[in-house]
Amino acid sequence: GMVRHDLLSQVFKVIALLAGGITCLLTAETSELGRKGEFFLIIVVSTLGACLMAAAADLIMVFVALETLSIPLYILASFSRKDKRSSEAGVKYFLFGSFASAIMLYGFSLLYGLTGSTSLYEIAGFLGSPEFGVNVAPLLVTMVLIVVGFGFKISAVPFHFWTPDVYEGAPTPVTAFVSVASKAASFALLMRFFVVVFPQTLVVQGVEIQHFWVNLLAVGAALSMTVGNVLALSQRNLKRLLAYSSIAHAGYMLIGIS
Repeated sequence: GMVRHDLLSQVFKVIALLAGGITCLLTAETSELGRKGEFFLIIVVSTLGACLMAAAADLIMVFVALETLSIPLYILASFSRKDKRSSEAGVKYFLFGSFASAIMLYGFSLLYGLTGSTSLYEIAGFLGSPEFGVNVAPLLVTMVLIVVGFGFKISAVPFHFWTPDVYEGAPTPVTAFVSVASKAASFALLMRFFVVVFPQTLVVQGVEIQHFWVNLLAVGAALSMTVGNVLALSQRNLKRLLAYSSIAHAGYMLIGIS
C-alpha cells in the first residue's frame, strides 16, 4: 500500500520517463556530459525517484521518493566542474532543497503524531472519524509546513528564489530535466496528497479544512503568476527568462488544483 498504480501515477510516470529519455538524447550531443557514463546513471536514479513520487501513498515512501529525486539533481546541477556558475547552482540548490525537505519532514512527523499512521488513505480516514476533532490548530500548522515543502519543489512564490540561479548555472540538459520531471512528479504528489488527506468532507470544529489549503494554493497561484511574469520582463539571460516563465507556469497549474 505504499505505492498506488492508478491513472494519476501512470500519466505522470510517462511524463517523467519521457523527460529522462529526452534529456539523455540531448546530453549525447554535448561533448562534456555525453562522455561521462555516471551522468546517465544519475539521470536514471532521479527518474526512478520521480516515478515513485507520482505513485507514493505513504509518508515514508513520499520522503524516500522525494530524496531519491532531489539528491541526484543537486549533483547534476553542479556537474560542469569548470563552470563556477554550475558549482554555485549546485550549492544553492542543495541548501534550499535541504531546508525545504526538513520543513516538509517536520510537517510529516506532526501528521504522523496526530494520526498514528503513515498511509495517506488511513490518515484521511482517521481525520474524518469522530475520534478526531479536538483541536484544529495543529492540523493547520501541519498543512502550512507541508505546503512550504511542496512550494519549493514546484518553485512557487515565495519559495522560488533558487530557481533562476539553478536554471542559469546548471547544464542546459539538466535544466530541462529539472523543469519537467521534478515539477511533474511534485504536482502529481501535491494533487494526491491534499485531495486524499484533506478531502472536502473533513470538517473540524466547524472549519472546512479543504477551504484552508485551497485558499493557500490560490494565493500561491496568484503570487506565482504575477511575480514570474513581471520579473521575466527585465531578464537578459534566456535561461533566467525561462526560469521565471517556469515560476509563472507553476501558478497556472496551481489554479487547476485549487
